Amino acid sequence: MASESPPMEVKIRLSANAARLMRSRAPAILYEGPARTGKSFTLVTYARLLCEWFPGVKILFVRQTRKSLNHSILTLWEDVLGPDHPAIKPPKTTRNRDEYCFPYAEQEIDGAQYRGVSEVHLIGMDNPERLMSTEYDVIFVFEATELTLRAWSLAQSRLSRGHLPWNFMVADCNPASATHWLNLMADERAMIGDAETDRPKMLRIRTKLQDNPKFWDASRGAWTPQGNAYNRVLDNLPPVERARLRDGLWVSQSGQVYANWDPDKHVVQGKLELRDVHGTKRWWLTALDLQGLERVFADRRVAWFGIAVDWGYLPDPGSAALYAFDDRGRAFVCEEWHVTKKGLDWWAQKILWWQKKYDVRAIVCDTPQEKVDALNVMLHGKLNSQGDPIAQVAKKGPGSIMAGIDIVRFALDDDEEGEPRLRYLATASQMEDPYLREVMAPTGGVKEYPGYIYAPREDGRPNKELPVDRNNHALDRDRYMATYAWGNAHKARVEPAEPPTPLDIDIEFDLAQLRRDQRQKSRRPRV
Repeated sequence: MASESPPMEVKIRLSANAARLMRSRAPAILYEGPARTGKSFTLVTYARLLCEWFPGVKILFVRQTRKSLNHSILTLWEDVLGPDHPAIKPPKTTRNRDEYCFPYAEQEIDGAQYRGVSEVHLIGMDNPERLMSTEYDVIFVFEATELTLRAWSLAQSRLSRGHLPWNFMVADCNPASATHWLNLMADERAMIGDAETDRPKMLRIRTKLQDNPKFWDASRGAWTPQGNAYNRVLDNLPPVERARLRDGLWVSQSGQVYANWDPDKHVVQGKLELRDVHGTKRWWLTALDLQGLERVFADRRVAWFGIAVDWGYLPDPGSAALYAFDDRGRAFVCEEWHVTKKGLDWWAQKILWWQKKYDVRAIVCDTPQEKVDALNVMLHGKLNSQGDPIAQVAKKGPGSIMAGIDIVRFALDDDEEGEPRLRYLATASQMEDPYLREVMAPTGGVKEYPGYIYAPREDGRPNKELPVDRNNHALDRDRYMATYAWGNAHKARVEPAEPPTPLDIDIEFDLAQLRRDQRQKSRRPRV
C-alpha cells in the first residue's frame, strides 16, 4: 500500500505593500495600483491567514456581480487553499458555491480565545438581499471601481460583527478616472462628529509592478523575461490606459466622445421579471431593493425587446446585447455578450435563445449582409412590427458614425421626465472574456464608454470629427440600436397589434439546415 505523501509547504514572500496592508488597522483601505501587481493574490492570501489565525471569523468577497467572482477571484482563491483543503467540498464548484467553511478550530492570541468555524461568503451586488442578511468582520471588494458609492456604503453597513479586534474593508482596484469616488474618498479626511481629523477616510496603499516576483527579480534588482514582455504590452496601450495600468495613476480621458456618460447615472441595479397580469404574462423591469437606499428607477413594464450585434472574432471581440424598452421609449441593456473567438454558430445560438425567450421586435446587425440573411433563415422568416425581416443591417454610409454618436448622446441625456433614455443593468455582462482581460481591453459596454476618445490632432487637441477606432465594439452595437430606436426609424408601440406568438425553434436543426444550404451554394458551378 502506497504511503501518503507529506503535506506540501509553499513559502510566500510578501511585498512591503502587502505587509503594510496586513499590519494596518484602518477601517477602510484602498489597495490600488497598476494591473497585475498581485493585489488580488494578496487579498485572498490574507483571507486564508485570517481564517486560520482567528477561528470563527466571517469574511465576505464582493464584486459587482456574483458570476464575475468565478473566473477572476475564486480560481485564485482555490489555488491559494490548495486542492485538498477541507473548505473545498465536492461536488460544489465555484459557480454554485455560496461560501467556504473551514474546520472548527481554537486559537489563543494575546490572551484572547478564538474558536469556531471560519467562513468566507461570496456575494455580488446584483443580489443585495443576501448581503443585508448577515454581518461580517472583514469585507474584500474586488474590482472596486465597478461599484457605485451607494453599493460601497451598503456593504460597509454590514461590517459590524465584532469577532476580530478590528473590523475593516478593503477596495482592490486598478486606478480609473481622477474623479472616481474611490480616489476622491481616499483624499478626504475622516470626521468625528462635526470635526475633521488628520486621518483619511480610506488608507491608500499603492502597489507597483515590482511587487510581483513573476515580473521583478528583487535579488538582482531587474525585470524578469516575463516582466520585460509585460512591460512591452503596457507600453503599447493608449496614453490614458498606459498611465492607469502601467504607472498606477488616476487620470481622466481628454477628448472623451461621450462626455455625458456617468456610471453612477447610467448603470443601475435592476432585473427582468416575468409577471402574470390579469392572466397574461409580461416582462417587467424591476429595481432591486437596496434596503432603505433610494430606488434608482420605478418598476415599469417592458413594451418590446431589441437586439444589436457587432460582429468580431480576434483580436476584436464580437458584441451582442438585449435591450428592453419601456412604454416611454427608454432602453435598458439587460444582457450582453462581449467575447472573442466565437463564430457565427455560437452567436446564432445566443441570439436565437433571446428571440425564443423574449418578445424581440428587431435585431440590428453589423455587416456583412450574408450573416444577417443567415439569421433570418434561422428565425423562420419572422417579421417585425413593420412587416420587415426581423434581422436587418444597421444603417451605414458617409457620416453615419458621427450621426449615430449624436443619437447615442441624445439617448444618454435625460428625457422630459428626467430619466436617461439609455441605461445598463449592473448585471448585464454575461461573462468576462479571458483574452480581453489578459490584454487589458474593456470587457463590455460599461467599460468602453469612459475610454472612447477623439483622435488627437498634430497640436495635441482632440479632432472632434474622428473618434479613435479602438475598444468601441459595444459602443458600435449601442450606436446601431440607438439609430434604430431614436433615429426616426422605429416608434415603439405600447401594445403589440396581436399577442406575440411563441416561437418553436430547434437551434440545432436550424444550424444544421444552414450548413447544408451553405454547402449546396458552394457546390453550384460558377457562371
